[in-house]
Amino acid sequence: MESVLVLESVSKESNKPVFMSLNGKTHSEEAMNLQNDLVGIVHRKLAKKYKPTKKLGNAVGAMLADLLRAKAMEPPRRCFRTKDAVTFNRQGDEVPGFPTIGYYPFIDAFNGLLATGYIDTIPGVRPSAKEGVTAPATELWATPKLLELAALYGVFLADYERHFISKPRPSHVRQPITLRAGSERCRRKKIKGALLPLDKADPRVIALSAPVQRLNAFFAAVDIGNAEHGGFCRGFNLGDTTGAGLDKGGRLYSIGGGYQAMDRRKRPFITLNGSRTVEIDILSCPLLSGPSTMTVWIKEGTTHACQEAQA
Repeated sequence: MESVLVLESVSKESNKPVFMSLNGKTHSEEAMNLQNDLVGIVHRKLAKKYKPTKKLGNAVGAMLADLLRAKAMEPPRRCFRTKDAVTFNRQGDEVPGFPTIGYYPFIDAFNGLLATGYIDTIPGVRPSAKEGVTAPATELWATPKLLELAALYGVFLADYERHFISKPRPSHVRQPITLRAGSERCRRKKIKGALLPLDKADPRVIALSAPVQRLNAFFAAVDIGNAEHGGFCRGFNLGDTTGAGLDKGGRLYSIGGGYQAMDRRKRPFITLNGSRTVEIDILSCPLLSGPSTMTVWIKEGTTHACQEAQA
C-alpha cells in the first residue's frame, strides 16, 4: 500500500500580502545572472565607494526570490516586511528564527531596487518583533520593469521553482507561541489584533512551545516539494477576551503563509520526501502538549490508507 502523508490546511486562498521571509536564493544559472546584473545596477545607483559585497548579492537574491514567488501565486500577491532592525540578524550568521540576510545589506538592496524602479511600495503597519507594539511595515512588489528584465534572462514566473530554492528550514523558531488581541472589522476589512506581551519564561508558555518546536525540528529534515514552508508557530488570537488567553484559539500557522496560502489548485501537488499528500480540512484539531496519536483515514477511489502520526 502506498504511503500517504497529510498536511493540514488552515486558511483559504486570498490576495493578502505574503511575508518576505528572505529565506530564498537563486539556483539556476539564469537567475544567478539576473541577480548579478541587479547587484551592479543597485550598486551604481547607490554610488557606493566600495565594490559590491557578497552580502549585498545575497540580499538582492533573497528579495528577488520572495518578490517573484509572490508574483507567481494565483492571484499574484504583494510582499510585506517590517524594516525593523531587531527582525534581522545583523551579522548575517545562522541564527534560528532570523533571516541570514543582515539588516544593512537588506536596506541597501531595498533602497537600490526602489530607486531604480524595479520594486514599488506602499506603507503599512504590522506587529513589531517587540511584543505589544507596532512598527511600520512596507508592502512591496515586483514592477513590470523587473519582470521584463527577468524575462530577458530567461527567468519566467511559470517555472519559478527551477530558478529559486529555499535555504534549510530552522529546527527552532524565535516565536513558537504568539498571543494577539481579537481581530476587528472596519467596514468589510478585517484588521488583525495587535501582539500582546508574552512571558517566554512562563512554564505554561514553555510547555505550549515544546510540541511546536518538535514539529519544526521534524519538518526541518523533510523535503517539501512544490510548496514553501518556513516553520510553524501557534497563534492564540483571543488574548483580550475574558476566559480565553492561552486557553482558546491556538491555531497552528505556517510562518509567512507558506503552503497554507497557496492556490487550492496547486496544493494537491505538494510532496513530503517524494510522497504524495492529501489535503484534509480539519475543523477542530487541538495541538496537545503531551504525546497523542491521530489516525486519519483517506479514501482514493477504492483504496484506503491509514496514517498514524505521533504529535
